[in-house]
Amino acid sequence: MQFHIEHKQIHAQFKQELAADARHWFTAEEEQKLQERNLAFQRRNLADEVLHSCFRPATAADPAESVLHLSAADIFKELKKQNAAALRGTNPNLFSQQLAPAGFLRKHGRYGNYYPVVRLA
Repeated sequence: MQFHIEHKQIHAQFKQELAADARHWFTAEEEQKLQERNLAFQRRNLADEVLHSCFRPATAADPAESVLHLSAADIFKELKKQNAAALRGTNPNLFSQQLAPAGFLRKHGRYGNYYPVVRLA
């Protein structure tokens, strides 16, 4: 089944909406919902598998004593202890870019960015 896309029409409509100051971006809430819906369709790499086997994002329902505030570098070090081979070819900086798409929300604290996580097992 083939569909014909009216590119000129789409372009004209987009130009008109931009001229009318229509919003053309996702809000943080919309982006989060899209990320959640897309999780089932995303392929996880080995580092992501190790991450989800060791930590999960903290929620408001978690008791405060079980929530750890770890930097991306701290999480990377913990995972490297668990499975160094899974993190081969990456570094803490590259790894930190994978945390948000994996569902881990970054917070900013007094000493820099951290991720509220709960250790599994």
